[in-house]
Amino acid sequence: MFPIIPFLYLTVCGIPAIILWYKMLGIMSRQGKKVNYFLVTPGAFFDFAELIKEEPNPTIKKKYRVLLWTQIALIPIYLVGMIIIFVLTK
Repeated sequence: MFPIIPFLYLTVCGIPAIILWYKMLGIMSRQGKKVNYFLVTPGAFFDFAELIKEEPNPTIKKKYRVLLWTQIALIPIYLVGMIIIFVLTK
């Protein structure tokens, strides 16, 4: 039987992370940066941080910061949660 808990965790945490990732890359693409939608690299986070530094509008800068830090915060939450779930459902 397929355990439902990992699937629910993926739905709750993984899908929002993917949506945020594509949103972040879309912003970078519109600003003329080269992006790869299929490969998650730390360089994309650094490039987005540079884009935030270059943004003159404080309101947009704040929104970009929230997007970046939410994305970064989801990484360990997702990894630790999935490890715990797979250990518990073994």
